[in-house]
Amino acid sequence: MRIYKFDDIKSKMNKKKIIIMVVILIVILFFTLYKFCYPFRQLVNNICSITPSINLNLTTLYVDNESINGIVGYDKYFSILSQNKLSTYTTKEKADFETNVKITNMISSQSGSYLAIAQKNATDLYLFNGDNLKYEINTTGNISQISVNKNGYVAVSVAKSGYRTIIVLYNPQGQEVFTTYLVNTYANDIKISDNNKYLAFSEIDTSGIQPVSKIKFIQIDKVGTDNYIIDTETEENTIISKLEFHNNNEVIYLTDGKIKKVNINGEKTDILDISNKNILNIDISLGNVIVIVEKNSNNLFKNSNDIKTYDLSGNLISSYQVDYTIKQLKVNDNIICANIGQTAYFITSSGRLINKYEAKADIKDVIIYDNGTMAALIYRNKIELMYI
Repeated sequence: MRIYKFDDIKSKMNKKKIIIMVVILIVILFFTLYKFCYPFRQLVNNICSITPSINLNLTTLYVDNESINGIVGYDKYFSILSQNKLSTYTTKEKADFETNVKITNMISSQSGSYLAIAQKNATDLYLFNGDNLKYEINTTGNISQISVNKNGYVAVSVAKSGYRTIIVLYNPQGQEVFTTYLVNTYANDIKISDNNKYLAFSEIDTSGIQPVSKIKFIQIDKVGTDNYIIDTETEENTIISKLEFHNNNEVIYLTDGKIKKVNINGEKTDILDISNKNILNIDISLGNVIVIVEKNSNNLFKNSNDIKTYDLSGNLISSYQVDYTIKQLKVNDNIICANIGQTAYFITSSGRLINKYEAKADIKDVIIYDNGTMAALIYRNKIELMYI
């Protein structure tokens, strides 16, 4: 029987402590490098990238594209509008539910479990919450755009005689919260904050020689008072084409040459210069991450593109190279899809490839839904629903 001396026991305990400390330091070093060292992060992402998934679709829907008036994904549902009927699916070939609607030219907006759809240039507006039709109403003018937030508040931009634009906000029950009238300007984009406190819109004045764009915030709980509209930013000689709430009191927005952000106090920050002629596509819809497709000028022999993501300080987060021309960029739920024709790349906003789907025919469109776990691949005569 071996007898351990106190010094031996102490020595073994010290060795265990050293090993544990070394492991902890390695883990800390790994995560520090992954967060702050871009080349190391890309190396890890490439190592963790998965191999292509070929024909792993969940469900195939055979459709007549000529009769389809609109396709949209929201919550866990995927919906097809055809012949005044909205057919909604989950994972089966048979529709889970169908709704008759007065829509043949659909515009839509979705957030969380809510879907708002409308007939463009008409008055019919519908709001769904999951599989429940919350309301069907007629607006006060012809609808040009709609926007819904995750709580079911819907902002509608309509045209009516005597005004360039009328902005109407409806609560989740379809009751009108307020109406704002723009006599001499157009509302180009509208968004509602997630806390229901602000509605932001970009306003364009085209009456002069050069266009003038403004971003305004409406304080929803102060509507009716003298200062319920906050005029925060003016851009000369440019069009603000898109805006998105980053948090509840700040939006990022897209102009002809830059991406910027501004808050309700009028504090503005330039994020990125996008005047580079190699930039092919831009998406700010994620709110906290900017996605840019850029032509890879270093590759002289291939039409390769780089999918780059940036934070709201303009710092590069990731870059993923696709060795082909990207025909379509779709972004939703922190998932980026690059469609090159017969192949769809699914990439996280941190630049990691999570799926590469190779089809046997040209993919016409891709819709990402169900919190970024599902995608609908749309072809000429069929739709494939698949797990991402």
